Amino acid sequence: KLKQAVAASRSLRGASMAIAEILPSVIPFDCFAVYLRSEASIVAMHIEGPCAEGFSTQPIPMGEGLSGWVAKNARGILNGNPTVEPNILIEAGLFTSSSSALSTPVLSSSGDVLGAITLYSSEQSAYSKEHLRVLEEIAREFAWAVENVPNDTDSVLEGIYSDAVDGSILEVEHAS
Repeated sequence: KLKQAVAASRSLRGASMAIAEILPSVIPFDCFAVYLRSEASIVAMHIEGPCAEGFSTQPIPMGEGLSGWVAKNARGILNGNPTVEPNILIEAGLFTSSSSALSTPVLSSSGDVLGAITLYSSEQSAYSKEHLRVLEEIAREFAWAVENVPNDTDSVLEGIYSDAVDGSILEVEHAS
């Protein structure tokens, strides 16, 4: 079902929305974020979920925070600490150091890092190795979309990066 939904997408936003629609039935989350690489940073192109307001759209330097580390090292993280994310809004009070994050890199067919997909939960140790395996499969499907969905990925990323740097608010959706 996921593969068909992603393949039918006509944009990266559509592909990420398809993932966000299917994801809750297989992995629980309070917030879902898709980050795409833009030079030396990753930029949130899609943030969704009941706790999405706990994150800003500021670019995350490669190697910084949980998602930046995942993107730089091309390795997943199971039950990481979401409060280390540079784009977390601590004052929102939605996540604590005992909350959980599950993150995996989005890799191209040649192994280059395209970004990261990260799930956040307010629960402690919310994720299992099986959840990580499933998220890795989802990331492979999304990577296919990044490489194959007809759109100008560089223009999409430049626009997202510019909006984030300028302080413009990107579309942040809340799952109901």
